[in-house]
Amino acid sequence: MRYDLIKRYSDQLQKELSAFCIPGYCEVAGSIRRKRPEPDDIDIVCIPDLVSLFDWNNFFSNYEVLSGDPFTGKHIKFIYKANIKCDVFVATKQNWGYMLALRTGSARFSHEILAKKWVRYGYHSVEGEIQNSLEILEFPTEESFFKRFDIPFISPEYRI
Repeated sequence: MRYDLIKRYSDQLQKELSAFCIPGYCEVAGSIRRKRPEPDDIDIVCIPDLVSLFDWNNFFSNYEVLSGDPFTGKHIKFIYKANIKCDVFVATKQNWGYMLALRTGSARFSHEILAKKWVRYGYHSVEGEIQNSLEILEFPTEESFFKRFDIPFISPEYRI
């Protein structure tokens, strides 16, 4: 789908999901955030507000959920309006920056740049966290994630 069309849908979905999230923690990621010319899906990274979990769960009951449990899952795949495939990745305040960077991609960038760097530093990714045998790292912002691994911050549209 053309960027301008899918961007309207992603903005609408972000607005809808934001109602159930901690303020400031619902962002479009993936190829739309990278401003690719023809994204084929919508990726959202968010932190649902525990007070709104019932409404969060009800939101997904209006759509065809392909995988994941909206009530307990970390990744929900569903079909949104205009038959657009969507992936919603549930983060925490502790892993927000990591999840936003990883899910913005591209897949090649995430693997070749990000993952190789954290492995070089002796860490690995487990269940949405970057850790080693001694600690689980926290990344409250995307910039803090890049800084921790000495990667210059790269604007999403240049992450190819």
